[in-house]
Formats: sequence, C-alpha cells, structure tokens
Amino acid sequence: MSIDWNRNQPIIKHCREVLPRVFPVLSTPGHGLHGSGVGGYNDRLTKSGSISFHSTGRAADMASGF
Repeated sequence: MSIDWNRNQPIIKHCREVLPRVFPVLSTPGHGLHGSGVGGYNDRLTKSGSISFHSTGRAADMASGF
C-alpha cells in the first residue's frame, strides 16, 4: 500500500471536520494573522530546515477567533 504524504492524513481530515462542531469557537472568524479554524497540510519546512509534520499531512494547528 502506498501512502500519499502530500495531503491531510485521515485523522487530520477527521479533526478538521469534527472539532469545529464540538468547539464552535474554532468556526468563529479570526482576527489574527492566520484567522481561525483547524489547519492541516501545508508544504513547509521547520525553522531548522527539516521537514515539517504539516508537509506530510500529520499535523494540525487550531486557532480561535479570539
């Protein structure tokens, strides 16, 4: 079985769908730089130059609009 690491992995996809329903504050429009919600796949490196878990779809950031 081949895994496509260039997308959100199943648990991250599930979190992005379920968490805003359980925690409505994650659906509130944000006022900060990145807004609000549950992030996921993002093709980027860490500050030290290594591969980020976001770039393999295995990490999510959560931010509220407050």
